Amino acid sequence: MNKSLSTIRIDNLIKVDKKENPEKIIKLLKSEIVYVFKNYMDINMDDVKLDMGIDNNGKYLINFSCEVNRIFVANTIL
Repeated sequence: MNKSLSTIRIDNLIKVDKKENPEKIIKLLKSEIVYVFKNYMDINMDDVKLDMGIDNNGKYLINFSCEVNRIFVANTIL
């Protein structure tokens, strides 16, 4: 299965920066998410909640939530 460009970017970001400060990774992920979501909804960085941890198997656990003011659908506003 082909990975999307955003999936590849996030994978690379996590692999390269995993030894760095987790807050840096969270900030970069939030920025990427907001950049993509702005095409589909009215979203602000302050409304994005993202937490990241590592389970016992070394896999990352990412919890994401956000509040949006409205969603854009086919050149309309809901």
